[in-house]
Amino acid sequence: VQLSAEIHTVNINNTNPLTLFGMIAGRRTQLLIDSGASLTLINLHFFLQLSKYYRKKVRLPPSNLCLQLADRSQLYVKYALSLPITISNSTRMHRVYVVPKLWRSCIIGNDLIHKHNLQIDGGRQYAYFKTKYIHTRVQQERKEKVSNDNEYILLANERIKISPFHAFNI
Repeated sequence: VQLSAEIHTVNINNTNPLTLFGMIAGRRTQLLIDSGASLTLINLHFFLQLSKYYRKKVRLPPSNLCLQLADRSQLYVKYALSLPITISNSTRMHRVYVVPKLWRSCIIGNDLIHKHNLQIDGGRQYAYFKTKYIHTRVQQERKEKVSNDNEYILLANERIKISPFHAFNI
């Protein structure tokens, strides 16, 4: 058995990090989409601006959680909580971690990208949640079919009788 892998390369002239505006718990903020970050993070300053409704839902982070930067320095994680995150007018609930010394208000990490199928277009500086398409015809076929031989009366400007299994243009 021979296995092969395909590699697809996309050349993008834009090398800027992907930042876009979104909403976290009803507050508009700039989001950095960072596929190199393992977790989705917010800073303490942004956390303190959230309503009490969300702030009272905090939990301590897992004791074995250790965030490490590329230079091997560690970031302290103060809290963990689930918040609604809106990107391109679509909202998902997701666990975020509060890091007091985070240099941005929010970093969207790989956990959210994979869990919620976030599609990223770096060339156009755009991101959106891919939704599952449910074919309506399949749903319609599952509906129970009921036969009805009665006449129907449609009231409009004039009264018109439509016989069963007939159509009339109004």
